[in-house]
Amino acid sequence: MKRLLNLRSISAAASFLVVIFIWIMFAPIQVGGQVFYIIVNGSSMETVFHKGDLVLLREARNYSVGDIVAYSHPVIGPVFHRIIGEDASGFIMRGDNNSWNDSYKPKSDEIIGKFWVKL
Repeated sequence: MKRLLNLRSISAAASFLVVIFIWIMFAPIQVGGQVFYIIVNGSSMETVFHKGDLVLLREARNYSVGDIVAYSHPVIGPVFHRIIGEDASGFIMRGDNNSWNDSYKPKSDEIIGKFWVKL
């Protein structure tokens, strides 16, 4: 009986630690975490990302050409596109399914985060 209680205690402690670890890894920015959540709303990033996909982003120290990021557009809100270049006015962005570049060029401090996980 004592061994069974010990096993339950160890199992409960392990479960608690797993929940804490998951919280630390996936806690949203709004509550002090490191992850920003967005839902794809459009077809500009197809064929990899589709409307309704949940995408998790994490802030990075540096962003470079080829990174898939979300940035804060001053009029339409978060935009999820790929960095295809950089010039003096900011990053040049384009959706993978688009034939044109975004008219808005975000600066590094306007980037919300870099693609981390797709659910």
